[in-house]
Amino acid sequence: MSISADTLDSLCNVEYGTRVVQRRDGGSIYPVYGGGGPTFEIDFHNRDSCVVVARFGMSPQCTRFVAGKFFLNDSGLTVSPKNGTLDRRFLDHQILSLNDAIYALGKGSAQKNLDVPAFRSIPLFVPALPEQQRIVAILDEAFAAIATARSNAEKNFESARELFESELNAIFERGGDEWHATTLGTVYDVRDGTHDSPKYYSSGYPLITSKNLKRDGLTLNDVKLISKHDYDKINKRSAVHKGDVLYAMIGTIGNPTIVDVVPSFAIKNVALFKVPKAHDSRFLRYALSSSRALEKMMTDSKGTTQKFVSLGYLRDFPIRVPSGAQERSIANTLDELALHTTRLETLYASKLTKLNELRASILHKAFNGEI
Repeated sequence: MSISADTLDSLCNVEYGTRVVQRRDGGSIYPVYGGGGPTFEIDFHNRDSCVVVARFGMSPQCTRFVAGKFFLNDSGLTVSPKNGTLDRRFLDHQILSLNDAIYALGKGSAQKNLDVPAFRSIPLFVPALPEQQRIVAILDEAFAAIATARSNAEKNFESARELFESELNAIFERGGDEWHATTLGTVYDVRDGTHDSPKYYSSGYPLITSKNLKRDGLTLNDVKLISKHDYDKINKRSAVHKGDVLYAMIGTIGNPTIVDVVPSFAIKNVALFKVPKAHDSRFLRYALSSSRALEKMMTDSKGTTQKFVSLGYLRDFPIRVPSGAQERSIANTLDELALHTTRLETLYASKLTKLNELRASILHKAFNGEI
């Protein structure tokens, strides 16, 4: 088998994308790619079905295959064979297999930019054309099977989540004869955190905002830190305790979260529900998570640039509640279903990870002469 050890520069044309000077929105149908995924659409294109390599703003996934016509901006580049030595699809697969090596060529700390001369010097694996075509055929078959398995895993992942959402919504739509209509402010002590912007420091007390409330609970990632003085000032009227429920009321509305640890933080632009002993924090969280509640919140929300619901609105928000014993029973049922759903999501997420690893392994073997 004849193999060339030539570099990418000697075998390929390296072509930069074009800066988008004028964005025309009318009739936009072509996605714009650069260093990452698609950003917006415009009405003309300059590439068709090829691998894009990030040039500026590199991330760990710095190579990607884009199917169909698209516009490549100046933060990305593409490569194409100079002559008949390389099969185009063989080249595309090989560039994808070199993703980690290409990412390692990035320079910079705040933003990694591709060292293009080093990229041009990358050696390519170039067997004879018939061998390239044989490898491409094997990869096509393997990746088609992986794509099918991936699609099935993604559908199962979504189905698991939809099953939980369906049961959750059914419970709160159905309710019961013994459920009585009231308001959040009648059942719970409803407060909110500060709406001021205190000074931030490199050390101090965390200030929780809407961005720290996620579907899976509270996160302290990227949290701002405030002084002891501001922490005490905020907590004088809205101190958070274990068992309270937090709710994002500005920007991203929703993501009700039970505080399940002894907190040492203050809150900003977040609603705070103090749950009486006769009631169950889990029931409130599930009630606020239902599509019935969220859709009404979103419909009634104010603001143009940033949506919000006011403290008064939350206090007057209608809710139906059963007895405390029923609240606990409903919460227990939903907890069990949520746990089952999480297990399924973890299983399917693991399958997706393994499929990605399998794809990377096949690519590695293909361009190391192992298939």
